[in-house]
Amino acid sequence: MFRRTSDTTTNQRLASDRAVNAEDAADLAVGTIARARQVSNGHGDVWDAVNVVDGKIPRDRYGRPMVPPVKGGKPRPLTRVTTLAETLDDRYNLEKWKVRQAAIGLMLRPDLLALVAAQQNDKQLLDRTCDDAIDAAKGGAAGNTGTALHGLLQRHLNQEPLDHIPAELRADIDAAMDCLTRHGFKVLHVEQFVVCEQLEAAGTPDLILTQGDRVVIGDWKTGAGAIDYGLPSISIQEAIYTRAETMWSPTTGHVPMPLVDQTRAYVFHLPAGSGHCECVEVDVAAGWEAAKTARWVRAWRQRKDLGRSVTDAADNLTFERELIATRVRALPQGAVDFLARKVADHGGLPRVSQSAAAHLDVWADLLVEVEAEFEMPFEPKKRAKK
Repeated sequence: MFRRTSDTTTNQRLASDRAVNAEDAADLAVGTIARARQVSNGHGDVWDAVNVVDGKIPRDRYGRPMVPPVKGGKPRPLTRVTTLAETLDDRYNLEKWKVRQAAIGLMLRPDLLALVAAQQNDKQLLDRTCDDAIDAAKGGAAGNTGTALHGLLQRHLNQEPLDHIPAELRADIDAAMDCLTRHGFKVLHVEQFVVCEQLEAAGTPDLILTQGDRVVIGDWKTGAGAIDYGLPSISIQEAIYTRAETMWSPTTGHVPMPLVDQTRAYVFHLPAGSGHCECVEVDVAAGWEAAKTARWVRAWRQRKDLGRSVTDAADNLTFERELIATRVRALPQGAVDFLARKVADHGGLPRVSQSAAAHLDVWADLLVEVEAEFEMPFEPKKRAKK
């Protein structure tokens, strides 16, 4: 269902964007021990086998995971799966909403406005101040609640005690476990860091599940508008997870990925505080095609060879003309006559001083033949650097 975006629904989209990113919320890796266990916790049988999470993923200063190649070698930065998934998003309305929220936050927080006035040239400080202003306008409240719910779900699945949980979030956890059980899912892995070498991307799906004899990818989405507005990027995100070749951690290295269904993945839509969880099947075959397009778009944005100075091009042409003319002048008369016959056999050429680049290439080829015939290879001087 698609509706015109209002401030309320844009708020929901922001919550969706900020709340349910396993890479941001957990940043955890594949563990060293796989162990089977049956766990009830009052929600039925939802466990199959679980990997113990035991380490953090090293990242560069841009937050990109640093992972060595499967065959060994120096760690290199990989694109985050969520970054790649958002490449094709239309974020116009969301960004406009964030600007409005920042303005409201600055109005409510004079101290933040004073920071802007005092440090107008400090980009990092201004970025942090704008984020604080959005939070001051309660633009981040829904996202914070969603992130909290996400962390609580992870702790619950890892059998950690949950104390002092708000009643509405406990109802969300109950609904999530009931949804898994109702649809026949069992948890195989929680918060497993995976690597997709095909796209040079890596990230952390919330769940790797079994459903009968299938292994599937699953993710929690706690933003109210996540499904209405986020399915295109969700499909890309889940598709990349399904195509991952390995799971990785600094302690275990690369471990082969289970044979995962590459046509369907599942999102468990659990709006924070709703007490309701919906299972949504996602077309990851289509998402994979979009993922490859997203990768191409990112490579296209990084192209640096799409233009050059016209002045430089003209200058290069002048240099090539001078070089050809110098080679001609270096020939003895007999070689000049031989070159003239070659030019005539070729159907004629413009004068060197009037030749375009294509004609200069022909001149150069003919000169190579003449210089070889008269055993006088030309040694051109290298162009002086400016």
